[in-house]
Amino acid sequence: MGADLNGTDTRRARLTDEQYQAVVLREASVVLSAGAGCGKTHVLTQRFLSHLEPQGFFEETETSLDRLVAITFTDKAAREMRQRIRDTCRQRVLEAKPEEVDHWLKLLRTLETARISTIHSFCGSILRANAVEARLDPHFGVLEPAQAQAVLSETMEDHLRELISKRDPSAIELAYHFDLRSLQDRIALLLDDHHHIDFDNWNRLTPDDLVKRWEDFYQQDFMPLLWQDWLNTPTIDATLKLLSKVSPEPGLMKERCDFLLESLRSLDATPPANAGEFLNQLIEHARVQGKGCKKAFADPNDYVEVKNHFSDLRDSVKDLCKQFQWNPNEAKLSAELGLHLLNVTGQIVQSYEKRKRELRSLDNNDLIGRAYQLLKAPHRKRLRERMSKSIRLLLVDEFQDTDPMQADLVRLLCGEEFSTGKLFLVGDRKQSIYRFRGADPRVFRGMREELPSEGHLPLTRNFRSQPAIIRFVNYLFARDLNDRTEQQGDGKVPSLLEYEPLVAHHPQVSPEPAVEFLWAQPLEQEQNDSDDENKERQRKREAEWLAKRLRQLLSDEQPRVRTTVEGKSSARPLEPGDVAILFRAMTNLSYYEPALREQGLDYYIVGGRAFYAQQEIYDVLNLLRTLTIPGDEISLVGVLRSPFFNLEDETLFWLARQGSLEQGMTMAANGELPDGVSSQQQERVLFAAKTLASLRKNKDRYRMAPLIQMALEMTGYDAALVTEFMGERKLANLQKLIDLARTFDRSGFLSIDDYIYQLTQFVSKQPKESPAATQPEASQVIRIMSIHQSKGLEFPCVVLPDLARREQPEHSAASFHPQLGPLTDPPTKDSRKVLLNGKRLYQNLEKVEAAAEHFRLFYVAATRAADYLLLSSNIKDFDKPEGSWMKLLADRFDLTTGKVLDLDTESWLADRIGPDQAKLPEVLVTKTLPQVKAKKQRRTLPIEQLAEAARNSLAYETPPLVRPLPPAFEKLWSFTVSRLEGTLEMEELEQERLDRQAAHLEGEVITRRTELLAMGTLMHAVLESWDYKDHPDLEEHVRWQAEQLALPGSPLPDIAAATELLRKFLHSPQAQALIQAEQRWTEVEFLLQWPQSAEGNLARQFKQPIQIRGTIDCLYQDQKKAWHVIDYKSNPFPPQRKSQLTEKYRLQLLLYGLAAEHLLGAAPSSLILYFLGNEQAEVIPWNDQMRAEANLRLGRAIHKLRNTTATASW
Repeated sequence: MGADLNGTDTRRARLTDEQYQAVVLREASVVLSAGAGCGKTHVLTQRFLSHLEPQGFFEETETSLDRLVAITFTDKAAREMRQRIRDTCRQRVLEAKPEEVDHWLKLLRTLETARISTIHSFCGSILRANAVEARLDPHFGVLEPAQAQAVLSETMEDHLRELISKRDPSAIELAYHFDLRSLQDRIALLLDDHHHIDFDNWNRLTPDDLVKRWEDFYQQDFMPLLWQDWLNTPTIDATLKLLSKVSPEPGLMKERCDFLLESLRSLDATPPANAGEFLNQLIEHARVQGKGCKKAFADPNDYVEVKNHFSDLRDSVKDLCKQFQWNPNEAKLSAELGLHLLNVTGQIVQSYEKRKRELRSLDNNDLIGRAYQLLKAPHRKRLRERMSKSIRLLLVDEFQDTDPMQADLVRLLCGEEFSTGKLFLVGDRKQSIYRFRGADPRVFRGMREELPSEGHLPLTRNFRSQPAIIRFVNYLFARDLNDRTEQQGDGKVPSLLEYEPLVAHHPQVSPEPAVEFLWAQPLEQEQNDSDDENKERQRKREAEWLAKRLRQLLSDEQPRVRTTVEGKSSARPLEPGDVAILFRAMTNLSYYEPALREQGLDYYIVGGRAFYAQQEIYDVLNLLRTLTIPGDEISLVGVLRSPFFNLEDETLFWLARQGSLEQGMTMAANGELPDGVSSQQQERVLFAAKTLASLRKNKDRYRMAPLIQMALEMTGYDAALVTEFMGERKLANLQKLIDLARTFDRSGFLSIDDYIYQLTQFVSKQPKESPAATQPEASQVIRIMSIHQSKGLEFPCVVLPDLARREQPEHSAASFHPQLGPLTDPPTKDSRKVLLNGKRLYQNLEKVEAAAEHFRLFYVAATRAADYLLLSSNIKDFDKPEGSWMKLLADRFDLTTGKVLDLDTESWLADRIGPDQAKLPEVLVTKTLPQVKAKKQRRTLPIEQLAEAARNSLAYETPPLVRPLPPAFEKLWSFTVSRLEGTLEMEELEQERLDRQAAHLEGEVITRRTELLAMGTLMHAVLESWDYKDHPDLEEHVRWQAEQLALPGSPLPDIAAATELLRKFLHSPQAQALIQAEQRWTEVEFLLQWPQSAEGNLARQFKQPIQIRGTIDCLYQDQKKAWHVIDYKSNPFPPQRKSQLTEKYRLQLLLYGLAAEHLLGAAPSSLILYFLGNEQAEVIPWNDQMRAEANLRLGRAIHKLRNTTATASW
């Protein structure tokens, strides 16, 4: 029976009717659909304590604390719930009757033993308590996720290498089709899901078996899904509406229109048996060609409209037809590769399991998987019964973010009382946004359907937001989330989500409207720009508008934020700490940071991936690698140059001249220092040598955190960091690294080598780890974070920028689906030509699921707002909004005025929550640039004026002691290619500089050169990393590279222009040659000793060998085994300058020929100078004549450089 709270008026008054029902219901298990901001933590607290009331108050017998189990999604949520229960217990002590005080005090003292934890911690306790049955060491360790990933990556690399060396058939077959990096990436993707894969069962399948599975899935599940998706396209609805209103005269056109109208009206949710024939008929009838067709319409506008709609209908039908074609033979190669991939992955998993046994450890997935396997085993019935009896109530929070295995585990724990009161689930399908972690919102729905209907309870009263926000959220999402479908687990008929409207608890105290659309529109002269030309400008414009609007909001005195003083609600103006800017993806943050700084708005970025990209992390890694890896000269250089020891480059040069840098340091440790080391640096070298020797001696005696701290104490590195720019942040990052090292140390069994491997992997792959915070998140600054990071939080003012962002479907190279099995595409030169196979079926399913989650993400973001919601986007055409979020807004509101479009939703909401709560929302629309007062700034000169001022300034003689020492060019023995090339064009450059001075263009040219340099660097980076056989989306790849190269706050190069140039190159004959190449190397560094002994005269002329350093852009071998050198030049030029530029770069190209010959041990066939900006190539055949010319030009350049006195040019 249900409990009764009527005897405790105070407690009853603190609960709404919905909350009260959830707390007192006992006859049935409860599944609580808790809307955003509806006080679910309060309900969980009250329900938990309701079982611990004094005897006879709620139940016949008091429940002991250890029989209550609460499972939360995160450790933070567990701590919060425990603290809430503790605070409530203290309140009960103050309010209790005298005879009950001891009861609550005792409970308060024992609360630390309460079983409140995450699912992983709970499963860990099950395994430790039943270690013998689980065949585990009861003292097993638990690998942190980062540690587990490092161990798994190391295992994968080692075992894959072993499989290939042993000629394993699957490994060899995969290696034939994929390069090593691509293969490792595919295996890593399957390893992410390995806990959900039954390798034994799947490895029994043949490729034909797998293709048959795909074909069955295609026929039974995929085709209906495609059909339903096609039926929901706007084209069908628009064509039906048009055909219903037009009336062509009798004849061919009328027959066509009548056929289409009848056919489209009769469409069912499932495709007809003769779908192909039916679709072809639609295509044939959706035409306006034919005798008398044009004259069949009295109004010429009707003819034009019908013509356009028929064209759209034909296109949509043709697109559908392409996906209705299935050829099993063409899918077989994908199946073969998928099964090979699964086989290799399975073997690596076995090695990983073996490695964990050696470490006596489990990972987080093991905790759940092993606990589930233990409890579900048929012969463990007594264990299940014992576990079930030990639990009086099982509370599970955030159940919408669980996966099927966790749901099955809950069923096993509840046993026979699963539906009769033992279970209390809390969740909200509308807030399920963690699919990337395996969360499946269908699990919540399935569990709800299993439990009795009397336990289906809602929480809809919102305590977070003012009514203006609630009305907007209800109106925006009621119809869309109510109509959006969820795919059934078996792929059958989809079911509708039930949208439960929110009800505002607090009255509106701030002025309306409290929702604002901010539309950043292009300037009139930009209206005709192409999308690519305008995209960069649009993003910058939106960031500028948004920053100015925020400054406006923070400057005015309008009361917008609800506050409560002595029980009375009022409103106050907005403050910086009230504002949170929530991003779908943090990739566009580089546009918003400069805009906020420009307006003087302080901000704090929550989370990110930048922690392992900080220089202080590199420094510590270099130190540790130096201590453990003899001969790692790069790490040794890094740590010696760092604030650990502060050695100068010249000192490192003299040390390295002793044979190697390592040998030089060894000699220094023995007191032998090279003569070239300055007296000031000698002491530092001796200190570095002794310090490194001491640390090497102690490295195996200490764990990682104490070892790093010892290094800091010996060197004062942390003190040195404080003096640097952003020193406080660097010091915080260093402390965070030590804290992470302590976590590593707690494993108790991993060595320094394991830690170095793990840290090296993190630096290389940049896992999600944010830099250390240097100020509390609650400080009075604007907070910036992702929507996922904001889950569970609330903010007075929420800003949602970049609404027009289009969803980028994830096209992972490999994946696993429980019905389709292992999935990967065969390598292809053009991903668009990949035929329909299991991978394509999976991608289409993922597209549907991702779209549904994308709307849920919008819901989560909007419901974080308590008092003010600002939505912004760039927009070019209000009739053609981009991105699903903008399209949803355009469907519900007039984007230009904010007026509501669909009044039917108002009545739908009124029927459920009453007319007062269902009032239409008010929206403020801002379509003009917000005007703010100019920020006071220091007066600075534009670069052109600064250059002019510098040229015209008086020259004062530099005091002798601070003058630079003249370089001794005659003793130079090491050169870079660019320096040698510059020697021969020095006079030309000097003349150009003088010409620019005369024309007063110096600053303009400097700016232009900077832009060209940035563009060239970007294009070289893209071409270096481009995968010609399995290439990603070009524009996204260009943007990613630009963001990686950009300095903080600096503008990105012209992404559209770079993409267009590269796209043209990738379709050029030269790119085709690279695609077909047998071998292809990019950014090939070389160190050429010149002259070679074979050049006798030159060798005698240059008594000391010259070293020439440089980098070849591309070196490839064609199918005829001939090698070719490519040097890319990105800047465009007038056609008449081609010969002049070719001559300018000739020495550089000839030097590359010498270097390639040295690297390959054989002569290259040709040297290619490729001008990307003009799509032209200059090919120079490499032969004896070219070799002689190269040596001659090189000798001239070195001679000229050694004898020059024009130091100013350098």
